[in-house]
Amino acid sequence: MRILPLILAAASALASTVAAAQPTSIAHEADKPWLHAPTGLSFPAEVGGLQRTGVRRFSAPDVDVAAIYGNADESEAITLYLYRNTSGDVPVWFDRARVAILARRQLYGEITPTGVRAFVPHGQDRASGLMESYRTTGPYSSTMLAVLPVKGFYAKVRASSASKDSAALEVLVREILDGIAWTSDRQHALAAAVADCPAPLPTGKPAKQIAASREDRMMSAILGGLVAQVPANPKAEPAAPPPTFCREPGPAQMTMGIYRPNASTERYTIAVGDAGQAVVVGRNELAEIAAKSRQPRYSVSVVRLHETASFADFSALPSPEQVIQMVGSSRPTSVATTWGQQRTINIDPR
Repeated sequence: MRILPLILAAASALASTVAAAQPTSIAHEADKPWLHAPTGLSFPAEVGGLQRTGVRRFSAPDVDVAAIYGNADESEAITLYLYRNTSGDVPVWFDRARVAILARRQLYGEITPTGVRAFVPHGQDRASGLMESYRTTGPYSSTMLAVLPVKGFYAKVRASSASKDSAALEVLVREILDGIAWTSDRQHALAAAVADCPAPLPTGKPAKQIAASREDRMMSAILGGLVAQVPANPKAEPAAPPPTFCREPGPAQMTMGIYRPNASTERYTIAVGDAGQAVVVGRNELAEIAAKSRQPRYSVSVVRLHETASFADFSALPSPEQVIQMVGSSRPTSVATTWGQQRTINIDPR
């Protein structure tokens, strides 16, 4: 397939551009629950007989955090992650985390998946989460993954054990999941494992970028900021069902993957890493209306957990290779913050 393998230097630059900052420790009382204010979720001081050994922040305050649990000899490890829902869906981010596990042969040795299963998170009324356990032959004998949505965030559970087999580890993780109230103020979609798209994106000539005037940069910033900040209606089902993402066919990449809503040939998301950050590419009808032009416009936005960076539009859908090269080597036309009390829009003056 033409998209993969990607140009390694450009892909590395893109991952560096989108990646979160180095983790920092969050002060907490070791013997008391730690509260994540935006969701109201409380991480206990102990889960499954394991003590909480730390709470970490991976990005801007509150948008990407983790509570880490383990025992003295490090033979058991469980981490509860929370990261903001700014792109994709549960199947996309479960798939990215799953790829990362299957690629870590140096840690897990031979990895045997037991099959992806949907589950109903405690406090919700539908199977909005996905889980899978794995038999391994490395220092750990089993490992496990679960991803679910909650209050505008994704929660991810990662567990590994040197003493439990995959079935016993799954029992433990289910007990931990059932011990936390994942009550949400939103109606979440049913989750199912992501599948390959029926056909790859069409090939063609490289798309041309549209020269961005200052007005274009201003409009791009406003539209990018508004789209990223509009929350889903927490009180009712959406007027239209959410899109079902499929995976662009080709060999799996640990650093990034390409996903298309409803197998679209006009939109796709490049999921970078496995914690919610992405590059979103697609037809920008709002910009076309604002520009009073019949010329199609396709936007490229780097969606981080606390800000959205917009780039100059294209006159046709750019290929993933084009997008990766551009984002990894050029400056955005604007950056809009989407989290926190202070919201700003910075526009490139060029």
